[in-house]
Order: sequence, then structure tokens, then C-alpha cells
Amino acid sequence: MSTGQVIHLESVDSTNEYLKRQGALLPDGTVVVADHQTAGKGRLGRSWQDAPGQSLLASWLLKSLQGDALLLLPLAAGMAVLDALDSLGAQGAALKWPNDIVAQRDDRCRKLAGILCEHRVGQQSFSVCGIGVNLLQPQEVFDGRGLPDAGSVLGVLGAPLKREELLRAIGQSLQKRCAQAVAEPQALLQDVSVRCITLGRTVKIKAEAGEYTAFAARLDRDGQLICQTEEGEEIKVRAGEVSVRGLDGYL
Repeated sequence: MSTGQVIHLESVDSTNEYLKRQGALLPDGTVVVADHQTAGKGRLGRSWQDAPGQSLLASWLLKSLQGDALLLLPLAAGMAVLDALDSLGAQGAALKWPNDIVAQRDDRCRKLAGILCEHRVGQQSFSVCGIGVNLLQPQEVFDGRGLPDAGSVLGVLGAPLKREELLRAIGQSLQKRCAQAVAEPQALLQDVSVRCITLGRTVKIKAEAGEYTAFAARLDRDGQLICQTEEGEEIKVRAGEVSVRGLDGYL
């Protein structure tokens, strides 16, 4: 991943969709940042709601990341966000597997950011890494929208970050974490394991076939979650196929 141009848009359907449409024509490392998304989305087809000017909404174009490292991209991006928040004084966040950035407030775990990585395969293959961070919204905004598990960096961590400085910090860290995914994947997985609050908990796994509970034990070499069922069976949980929740709610 190289450092590319920054494209700023006032409004767009989705920064990921923009890069998926234009990616073949743009250089590696291009960043698209928008003030507002009209059709933002998250993992498993969920929608992403933003308030204009109060969130960081950005996507990075990755053309040089290939092979097994692509499997670790969501985790590399999650660590990049944590690195950036830490460096700017917004400390206390963690990773909820596979790609939510969360923090505790009032004995409740709240989602501050989400990551969506998508891939285009063809004559010109490339990947898109979309990151949305709630920055300045008061908690009343999320509660009013029926999103009690959401929060902002300001509301939960007390840090009034500027979009431009967070964008720059994430971009720098994403470059380093992608390089780590290529050269030192086990080191990346170890870093993720330290910051991942899903591990060491009994979680509820929602799949198309139904729900079941299991103990989240560790991460596999490809970044997938290895769990133990109540019957003692070890299973691999793949991020693109399931939703992992706590027994009593979001965490």
C-alpha cells in the first residue's frame, strides 16, 4: 500500500461504492473521504447511519495487498484505528471481532467505529477498506435513533478529535499494519489478540441455520475465530457468514 491522493466529497452514496466504481482508474493508496453518505453500509448488509460533519467516513484503495494478507485486512484496519486513536489521546478503545471498534461507558460497551473490507476480482483486482468513525455526536443522538449500543469518540472517550488528523493518523497506521500482515502475520494476530475483547468470553453466534453459544478461544492464522461449543467441539467461525454477540447484548 502506498500513500495516494485524497478525494474529498461533500456527499456520496458510499465511499466504498465510489472506489469500487472508480478503483481501476485510481492509483494504489487513494483515499476517499465524505462529509455525508446517503447509503452507507456495514458488514452483512447492515446500514451505517451518519450525521453530516460529525463522523469520519473514509475508504482506502489497496492494489498491492495480495494473497493471504487479504484475509487479515479487516483486523489490520481495526488495529490501525486503535493505533490512531491511541496516538491522538483517545485511549481506552478495543476491538470486537471481527471489525468493530468499541469502548466502555456507564457499564455498557458502545460501538465507536466500523470497518467494511470488500474486494474486486478481475482484470484489475483491488481491495477497498472502508472505515466509519463516530466522532462528535452526543449520546442522545444514538438513543433517539434506537441505537443504544452506539457511541462517539467524544461522548465515550471524551476526546474531541478532528476528522483531518484522525484520517491522517489512520492512513499512516494502516500502511504499517498492512505491511505487517504481509511480513509478520503472526505478530499482527498477537497484537489483535491483546486488544480483542471477544476472546475469552462465551458468545452468541447467529448464523443462517440458527443461533448457538460457544467460547471464543483464539484466532486462527487467517484471522477467523476459533470457538468451543458447549459439547466441547472446536469450530471455526468465519466473519463473512455470522454475527457474534454477547450473551446479554451487543458485547
